[in-house]
Amino acid sequence: FKNDPFDKPPCRGCSSYLVEPYIKCAECEPSPFLLCLQCFTRGYEYKKHQSDHKYEIMTSDFPVLEPGWTAQEEMALLEAVMDCGFGNWSVYSLPHICCSTRARLAGILQVSKNIINQSRKS
Repeated sequence: FKNDPFDKPPCRGCSSYLVEPYIKCAECEPSPFLLCLQCFTRGYEYKKHQSDHKYEIMTSDFPVLEPGWTAQEEMALLEAVMDCGFGNWSVYSLPHICCSTRARLAGILQVSKNIINQSRKS
């Protein structure tokens, strides 16, 4: 989920780094057969992979914990918390963290803290 495109595997068709959304073949196993949208729309086939296979659209552009935040934004924040510690506001204000306001950040941190506390009680 990191924002760095170099953390994702390359497209099996053109070898470019995958950018969301991208396609994962639901039938090719065991390793995932991933395609960029351009190769998918061209009907790229290779060895056992056929263009009529079932597929999944891979994206993290949806909310998980907080409406108005994408899963990608939440993962970037959680990675920052793991790297820098909880409540280190000066680090969270850096441009690579995708939070537009401190209030928005405080909201998601409170939700995260509540979930962590509830899981510890279980």
